[in-house]
Amino acid sequence: MDRFSVVKRFGPFLAAVALALPGCLAAQSAATTGVIRGTVADASGAVVVGAPAPLRNVATNVTRVVQSNEAGVFVAPLLPLGTYEVKVRAVGHRPVEQNGISVTVGSIVALSFKLERAATELQAVTISATQDVRVDPSRTTVAASLGASSIKALPNNGRNFLALTTLTPNVAIAQGPDGDVLSIAGQRGIHNNVSVDGADFNNPFFGEQRGGQ
Repeated sequence: MDRFSVVKRFGPFLAAVALALPGCLAAQSAATTGVIRGTVADASGAVVVGAPAPLRNVATNVTRVVQSNEAGVFVAPLLPLGTYEVKVRAVGHRPVEQNGISVTVGSIVALSFKLERAATELQAVTISATQDVRVDPSRTTVAASLGASSIKALPNNGRNFLALTTLTPNVAIAQGPDGDVLSIAGQRGIHNNVSVDGADFNNPFFGEQRGGQ
């Protein structure tokens, strides 16, 4: 019997075996696993699309995540045998969980999930001010205000009130032509205008604050 005759004689049988092999493998897999199938809907009965559904095997802690399709149905095939926990969640809804779901050999477990809208509570926020805050939109300078308690509590060598100005951003003490001067944003002390209780407190000769020398 030549090669052509063997192929011609046993060809239909080999083709039938090849076609039946995937079905046998699928049947073998189904004989050692199970399926969980679920439907997801909201309180009005409308299907929920794209809702993630994590399935956790309680014994092994292995989790598989599936999502509901356009019909609100999710399917998790080829699940190892055991007890599962299934939790379904969706944006704007409260999560729903079902426990103690037993998957046995070749079983198809059908579940149904009904999601309710998550309640959103609006809380009123009360803002109280201890002092009147006034904003001048035309003013671009940096200012700081110190209360009487701060002035009494902060250490001040020599009780020089000008030392408290360094608590304002961009203010530092620099060496001037006749002593220490206030440097604001890196500028020379001659550009400053110092007043105390509305009175002029500038040195007319060196253009710095009085007492700098």
